[in-house]
Amino acid sequence: MAMFLGMMIIWGSHPLMMMGGLVILVLMIFLHLYFSLVSLWVGYLLVLVMLSGILVIFSYMLSLIPNLAFEEFNLFMPMLLLVFAGYSIYEKFYMDNVSLYTYSIWVSELSSMTFYLVSLLLLLMVIVLFLSIMGKGSLRVY
Repeated sequence: MAMFLGMMIIWGSHPLMMMGGLVILVLMIFLHLYFSLVSLWVGYLLVLVMLSGILVIFSYMLSLIPNLAFEEFNLFMPMLLLVFAGYSIYEKFYMDNVSLYTYSIWVSELSSMTFYLVSLLLLLMVIVLFLSIMGKGSLRVY
């Protein structure tokens, strides 16, 4: 499934289709991290960082390119999706016995690093907000 979404991003001709594939890929990675580590926080932080960056880049890219129309519906993509969906169901039966080491991000060794990363994300969000409000930069508020 991840290979299909990767190919959809590479072969995509419309930015909306490319961003949709990237969002679904990030959500799949989040679900994989959640089920393998049994910790919601690691995947949740990854989703917040990746999707916020993706949305900023996507809005900037859309403001630069002209309006494009979607290509006509191609039957190849749904068939490829069904093949990869069947493969992922087949793969699930063999991955049931795999378990990874679980850990918490708030243990004493990692708590300072986690707090630092959360503070850094907050600072970067505020900086991007001020850049978009100025009106002189490349990011514009609509």
